[in-house]
Amino acid sequence: MYCNKCGYQNSENAKFCQKCGNELLSQNSQNILTEKNVDDSIIRRSIKLDAKKKQKAPLYGVIFIILIVGIVLSAFLIRNISTSTMQLETNISGNQIIMPLLLLFIYFFVAALLNISIAKASLDISREKQITIGDILRFPFHNFSVCLKMIGVGILVSIILGVLQLAPIIGTIAYLILLYYYAPAYVIFNYIMVDSTENNLSVIDAIKKAIELVKGQRIAFYGLVFSFLGWYLLSAVTLGTLLIWVLPYLNVSLANYYRRLIKEKEFTSATTGLSNKAIIGICFGATFALIIVMIIIVAIGILINTRPLTTEKTIPNNLYEDTYENNNTNYKDIYDSGEVRKATGVNIYVPNEFSEIQIDGYTNAYASPSKNTVLGVIIQEIQAEQTSLDDYANTMRYLMSEEYTCDELQTKTLNGEDWKILNCQNADYNIRCYIIIKGTTGYIIAITYKDTSAGNTELLSKIEQNLSIEY
Repeated sequence: MYCNKCGYQNSENAKFCQKCGNELLSQNSQNILTEKNVDDSIIRRSIKLDAKKKQKAPLYGVIFIILIVGIVLSAFLIRNISTSTMQLETNISGNQIIMPLLLLFIYFFVAALLNISIAKASLDISREKQITIGDILRFPFHNFSVCLKMIGVGILVSIILGVLQLAPIIGTIAYLILLYYYAPAYVIFNYIMVDSTENNLSVIDAIKKAIELVKGQRIAFYGLVFSFLGWYLLSAVTLGTLLIWVLPYLNVSLANYYRRLIKEKEFTSATTGLSNKAIIGICFGATFALIIVMIIIVAIGILINTRPLTTEKTIPNNLYEDTYENNNTNYKDIYDSGEVRKATGVNIYVPNEFSEIQIDGYTNAYASPSKNTVLGVIIQEIQAEQTSLDDYANTMRYLMSEEYTCDELQTKTLNGEDWKILNCQNADYNIRCYIIIKGTTGYIIAITYKDTSAGNTELLSKIEQNLSIEY
């Protein structure tokens, strides 16, 4: 028997609360709180109205802390991933993998503990107890074993639902059925556990009690939860800021719902509104309509975009559209004369007959008249001075190996600078890359050609004679 003042669970025959001394309602009196003749919308709206009026400031503070820490951690992880991508790292150290995973584990574990504390605090607020942020933060330490049990149940539920989703059709159907029947029980299980810390209630008994309490009450549960859909949409518009207010409101409402199930309090003070079934129907209808709209938008996009989507490569392959009918051009004559041009940050030898062209992925590019030979300059900001030339060049080799057969990297000193040289080829093309790092900038000089004629050999020689970084 629960005390209608403090919520403490007493023995069935107790007349006074063993915790606060309040006179307990008899079983006959408690049966009055069945709300059988009250419209379900009145109960739902009364639960929410009562929660809205409660003083929830401590919950605002804790949820603000969780959200801020989550945002900071996300920014750190995104920056870490972005830095690794910009560095084009292939040899990632163990710390670069372990540290982000460790931070994520710590964050989610602490967040889980605080969510349990929020459930307890919501129940206390529902019962008009005075609590502070400190009370919420201390609860997991004072009830650590209970929290571990609750987290263990949560992990087990997540594993079961995750495994079911692996089966395309049957698993999905089973997932939805289990979610419908047991999601209300799981929520109530959490409130039972935080409400029974002094009684040492076992997990099995709490689960059985939760399943028993939600019998015939699932529509009421989903009607209550789905009635917050509008607030979640507004939260998305405010980039999650509104969640600081919405989540405490929802948690105290669920605490009120729990108190109603255990016949601790009745909620009949609000006016009528949409029924629970109507709210559930509207939410499902809106979700279905949104899915249809998204499918239509995607279909229209596919029809409009006639070009296939391609992933941008470091070295483009569409460079060899021959615009000349005569492919027997004397390359030696073309390469006999040229000049050193100042591309972006690089001094590079370019034959006079080459013209500057635009190619995606290149900072500067020059092509022979037949487009059979292309000189390209690629400049990348690395954003980390500790990146070594070996790592940078090895990453380039790794990327190129997806479509070419690449030789081992070579090191060569050209005009006082150490360059990495990468030679790659496939059935049609040859590519030589000269790679260097200066500060936080990576330079790649790529020469792409179709054959290994004497003219191309001479071109490579002249490039090496004149190649340098402009300071």
